[in-house]
Order: sequence, then structure tokens, then C-alpha cells
Amino acid sequence: MPCFSQIFLDSGVYKFHCTQTNGMYSLCNVRGCMKDSNILCDYIVGKNQTCDKALCKKHAVEFKRGFHHCLDHHKMWLAEQKSNWRRKKH
Repeated sequence: MPCFSQIFLDSGVYKFHCTQTNGMYSLCNVRGCMKDSNILCDYIVGKNQTCDKALCKKHAVEFKRGFHHCLDHHKMWLAEQKSNWRRKKH
């Protein structure tokens, strides 16, 4: 079973992962979270580019079925939606 490690320099913590497959997966990018990540942030950051921040289920916000944001980008998206709603209202 292949294994790899990921180091967090700010905390000095090591976490080792072993999987049944040959593929590697990463940990959630939220500071202090040591959970496995299987979700990427879908917030658009450029032409044909998304944030792609690795997230666990706890830290991913599903804003539309199958589409997720990290917490920071979800706050930005909500502000954009509110702004767009105000423009349409007037």
C-alpha cells in the first residue's frame, strides 16, 4: 500500500497517508484541519481557472449541487450575489 507524508511547518505536525490505490490525495487546506480532502473550491479566479483549494466536507460550502466554495470565496460570492440583486431591483 503506497504511503506519503505531508508536513505542516507552522505546527510541526506530520500526517502519513496510506491508500489502497496508487493515487495520492491531500489534506484540507484550512489551517489546523487534518482531514482528508476530496473537494476543490470552484470559485472562478480567472479565465477558465478556479481556486481549486483542497477542502474536506466540513469546510466546503456547497452553493449549487456539485459545486463548492472555500469559506473565504463563499463570503465573496454572497457579497457579489447581494450586489447583483440590488442592481436588478433598481
